[in-house]
Amino acid sequence: MVACFFKWLSAVVNAYLLLLSVLQCVPPTIWYLLVAGLNSQLRLVRYGHLKLTFGHAIS
Repeated sequence: MVACFFKWLSAVVNAYLLLLSVLQCVPPTIWYLLVAGLNSQLRLVRYGHLKLTFGHAIS
């Protein structure tokens, strides 16, 4: 049980360090565009537009 926790913790720390290095390499304007795009996609999903558009493909 303890070994599993430390393996998980190690994976989280490695992911965090990778994220920090990527954040330093990508300019802030690109991050703003990515976040704005993600927010718009989530808004579409929330309002059900994707379900209406692709309903025939999903079911």
